[in-house]
Amino acid sequence: MPKTYMQRLNLSIIKERDVDLKKGKERETEEYAYNLALSRKKDKDAYEAEKVVLKKTLKEEREAQEKKLGEREAAVATQEAETAELRAKAEAFPADLAKAVEQAKNVGVKK
Repeated sequence: MPKTYMQRLNLSIIKERDVDLKKGKERETEEYAYNLALSRKKDKDAYEAEKVVLKKTLKEEREAQEKKLGEREAAVATQEAETAELRAKAEAFPADLAKAVEQAKNVGVKK
């Protein structure tokens, strides 16, 4: 069954249109995949950058807290030492007072 020139032309146009549509869809699919991958990479990079900043901030805050804690511990240790010294002096005070009174009596008697 011989096809007429118009039929062959129509078939040729239809085939060309189908090929163009297929190429267009492939191009759109590739472009979508590329843009999606690019968007995900940008999001991941931004997330990683934020993560680095947060880790640095957390480290700095932890170091500052540890420094403050060390200073507080040193202050407490100093206060405990002073308290122990004052308690020892307070416990020794009656004996020292009695000794001082005895010495004062001896000095008063010798005069």
